[in-house]
Amino acid sequence: MGRSADLLVMGAYGRGQLSGFLGLGGATSKVISSCPVPVLMAH
Repeated sequence: MGRSADLLVMGAYGRGQLSGFLGLGGATSKVISSCPVPVLMAH
């Protein structure tokens, strides 16, 4: 049986150039842009 998620919850901290104004790092930006389910983030 396969399992699926309805929501991804993650912590975010970093100073990426692309998302610096949001306080997001490069890895966090990649997760947000490629995640097929909604992402709930806490800083």
